[in-house]
Amino acid sequence: MIRAAAILLLFFAVGGTNAFAQLQGVAKVFGLRQPHAASDQLPQATLLSGSLRLGTTLRPTTDWSLELAAEHFRSFASPPFPAGDPTANANRRLDLETAHDTSGHGRAYTAVDRLRLNWEGTDNALSLGRQAIGFGRIVLFSPLDVVAPFAPDVIDSEFRPGVDAIRIRHFLPSGDDLGLHLVFGREARLNSYLVSGSGQVAGIDLLGLAGSLRDRPMAGVGLAGDLGGLGWRVEASLFRGRRVGRTGGDPKETFGLAGVELWYRFAGDLSLLVDYLYNGAGTGNPEDYPRVYASAPFAEGMIFLAGHHYLLAAPAWRAHPLVELRGLLIWNLGDASWQLRPLTVLSLADNLELQLFWTLFRGEKPRQAAPLPVAVPRSEFGQFEDSGGLFLAWHF
Repeated sequence: MIRAAAILLLFFAVGGTNAFAQLQGVAKVFGLRQPHAASDQLPQATLLSGSLRLGTTLRPTTDWSLELAAEHFRSFASPPFPAGDPTANANRRLDLETAHDTSGHGRAYTAVDRLRLNWEGTDNALSLGRQAIGFGRIVLFSPLDVVAPFAPDVIDSEFRPGVDAIRIRHFLPSGDDLGLHLVFGREARLNSYLVSGSGQVAGIDLLGLAGSLRDRPMAGVGLAGDLGGLGWRVEASLFRGRRVGRTGGDPKETFGLAGVELWYRFAGDLSLLVDYLYNGAGTGNPEDYPRVYASAPFAEGMIFLAGHHYLLAAPAWRAHPLVELRGLLIWNLGDASWQLRPLTVLSLADNLELQLFWTLFRGEKPRQAAPLPVAVPRSEFGQFEDSGGLFLAWHF
């Protein structure tokens, strides 16, 4: 905490009053309640959390900028959180986080989430430090978003977690660009070395990605276009596994992720996203889901689902200038279980937004592996009970 605060104060001092004049913040509150126990291993649950984020961008010249942001998180859970470091991140080398409370029901920590020095010229750009990195164009879950992706059912996706990286980009006269991305993990084997390229051919957007992702060779490609108002995106990535068959390793020698997304906006402020997702790091046998949860792709946040084949749908309707109704369906096509979340967004003021949601889980319930007190999954979403909650965000 002292180290992170000292760095922020140093840069604010360098920026002078200009830094504080541009200072922006957001305070957030999240609450989740699961009123019924799913099993002895998944009892009734309550989660409450709050966060405060402050950030600014200094621009001493037109070519140079410095982005800074720090966050403080505090949360309570019943039953208690599992043991572990809440600040652990596979994509961060710099020690700019401090945990204040890691005991039982409480979690509290402070972290520097942005510390990025950026230079951008006519044909080239350079970024150094802790920054957001995202690839791919599929909205719900992109197979090309391999560094620090969001889960498909995430509630708060406003800020992508910062990673420690060096990025170099070159812009071609045609509008295409090439990029080199070096991401430094908490140890050398978790470093990533990636090259990217994007462009357009015959009205179709192209994106390519290749290199080494945390010590596993990978390559991916994406295409996106529009057919008479129907937007479409296709993406796929292929990985060579590491530490295959070992505890905490990859599940297969070679595995891939692929997705197809269709997007359409209807009359009356109604839009619909529909995705098919193939998860090659998952399994077709529900009894093997715990192995997927313990695998490296799941632990590193590459994947968030345990099966192979999924259908996802996300409708959204602006019912009123101050009210938006959204939905999310995640359907495991292999075991026929599903998750459905209706959500209402209320604009309480220009800078204050409230989200209310309820999530339904349906599927075959786990069976008890007598005489052991162990629940064996028979479906992915049948392991959970319905839950509801709220999310409040205030920008200032």
